[in-house]
Amino acid sequence: MEKDLIKRAKKNDDEAFTELVELYRPHLTKVANGLLKGYRSFIDDALQETFIKAYLNIWKLLNVESFKPWITKILYNCCMDIIENKKDEILYNDFDVLNEFDENYESTIKDNNDDLSVLQKERNFYDTIDSLSKDEQNLITLYYYFNCDYKNIK
Repeated sequence: MEKDLIKRAKKNDDEAFTELVELYRPHLTKVANGLLKGYRSFIDDALQETFIKAYLNIWKLLNVESFKPWITKILYNCCMDIIENKKDEILYNDFDVLNEFDENYESTIKDNNDDLSVLQKERNFYDTIDSLSKDEQNLITLYYYFNCDYKNIK
């Protein structure tokens, strides 16, 4: 079914492309969320740009089996463009996100001491990831969190 949708979309079938968008939106949203650190408006922008580029260029796709890595690579490039162009906004918003996280973290600890070690481990994990370069963060996110193959990440 999926291969059929891709073949039909390559032949300018808008309904088939719309079905592909709905089929791949959850996967692409997870990838964008990991790359853009949960900034909803940036994630929406990246997804929209990805679907536009995929729609305009699907005819270039040579192998229907490579659709998922192909569209994921388009999304990755869109996310990198957003990060490059919105660097100041992302850095500025990081402080708000961190402050919000700290407030939620403190209230959660007070409310439920059982979750303390889980929250500490999660916070330590994100602190460690944040200490890496952007390229290293993206590689780790794509490889471990989204199970992308190394050859598809390149």
